[in-house]
Amino acid sequence: MAMPVGANCYGAETASWASAFLTGKQVTVKTLDTLAMITLSDGTSYSTAAVQGGHAKYLADALSTTYGPALQAAETSARAAGTGLWGPPCHGNIDAPIVITTQTPAPVEKVTVPDPTTHEKAPPASTEDVDVYYANCTEVRAAHAAPIHRGEPGYSRKLDRDGDGIACEK
Repeated sequence: MAMPVGANCYGAETASWASAFLTGKQVTVKTLDTLAMITLSDGTSYSTAAVQGGHAKYLADALSTTYGPALQAAETSARAAGTGLWGPPCHGNIDAPIVITTQTPAPVEKVTVPDPTTHEKAPPASTEDVDVYYANCTEVRAAHAAPIHRGEPGYSRKLDRDGDGIACEK
């Protein structure tokens, strides 16, 4: 099945990364004509980190003498590693929407996991212990088996009111 994904290839991933990268951090914003340079309090350049992570492309402009070499080196590194938008499915082409083809997944087998709080029973210590069952603590006391500890024959979570591993303790 084919489905269109966003306005630009890797756009949603980049927005998510930018949010995680910048949220809760102190930044300095330096405006330069129509551009803004964002620097984190530890000196990390947001632009360089974005390009190096494959979340943006370097475009030569009037600022290329100031910031260009670092951004160009970051892009070269990201391209070589196939990072972010430089890897599949974009391969550096962010200018057009992409179509991702997906296959119908195989059916998932449903597995029912027993609830240990309702049917907790220790494995029998011997074949004699297989049939030890008490409906309530009155039966346990009548059999002179109280208290029963978790793992012992006849222990059941339903007989252990406080869940401490000791049934019919009072």
